Amino acid sequence: MPIPTLTPEPVVPMVDLVLREDEILVGPQPLRAGFPFTVTALIHNKLNVQAEDVPLMVLISAQQEQIGYTSYAELITVTVPASESLRVDLPVDWNFAGGEHRLWLQVNRLPDAWQ
Repeated sequence: MPIPTLTPEPVVPMVDLVLREDEILVGPQPLRAGFPFTVTALIHNKLNVQAEDVPLMVLISAQQEQIGYTSYAELITVTVPASESLRVDLPVDWNFAGGEHRLWLQVNRLPDAWQ
């Protein structure tokens, strides 16, 4: 009977990052359809270990999507110092139509290679 070989598990980096809704800003106000704006988020690192190359995803989509509407999605990587906060400014130059939109930010998910 063959002896099973043990393959080492890849090291999964620990992250504990927090985004607070009241610390996400969109400006300049008032927003105008068809004009660029900036999404600013403050990311808090709750661990005493630096969070390196963590993906930050931003998604903006219409509340009532019409046929042919394209959502805005941006993925960047950030490094948040240990036990500190990092302000991230993401310029959005997308020709949004008028109307109500949803803004979604995600920072705690690990890349597929680490899952």
